Amino acid sequence: LLMSTLAALTLSGHSEPVRCVCAADGRVYTGSEDGTVKVWEVNSGELLDTLEGHKAWVGSVCMQPGQLFSAGADCTARLWDLGSMAEQRRFEAGDWILCLAVSSDTLFGGLVNGSVCLWSLGDQHTVVDPTSILHGHEAEVWSLVHSIPLNREGESWLVSTSEDGSARLWGRSSVAGGSSTLTLTLTHSRSRSCTVSLTLSLPHPGSRSCSP
Repeated sequence: LLMSTLAALTLSGHSEPVRCVCAADGRVYTGSEDGTVKVWEVNSGELLDTLEGHKAWVGSVCMQPGQLFSAGADCTARLWDLGSMAEQRRFEAGDWILCLAVSSDTLFGGLVNGSVCLWSLGDQHTVVDPTSILHGHEAEVWSLVHSIPLNREGESWLVSTSEDGSARLWGRSSVAGGSSTLTLTLTHSRSRSCTVSLTLSLPHPGSRSCSP
């Protein structure tokens, strides 16, 4: 695929650096250090809306049909309805959220303290606490990917990557119930070698306090 060397549009409107972006259905969603998420129309570049609610920078956005999720340094993730552009729910983490992933029933957040939070999308409360917290990484969790089938049964797994040089694969059916889960850990080193190990990780409660 050949791309033009010139930008087709420049979307300007944030007052601070833009940290994250996602797009679907002719719209672009950008999260910024100014604490807002802006909604843009792709063809014209028109600013359609500004979503306000976060108390600090927004570092991750992701979406599924009809819903947008955002998260950042106020230790929360937010769910926005893409029809009304209204905030529907707030997911508490207790620490900075650096990345998000979402499935049909669960929101996943990678934290600066090395843990991964899971929140149930079926919880209809305005403020939602984690249903499970996955521990194993020794530094910041920078990215998450969900729904990777790794067996013949089609079981989907969650993959997390971290500042500690490792990627961890979490058994989805186990973590959903908050039980112990077998993780596959891929560790990179400065010599570009990669070691593979199996780790039994037991999720346990607790995280640093956070004041938005």
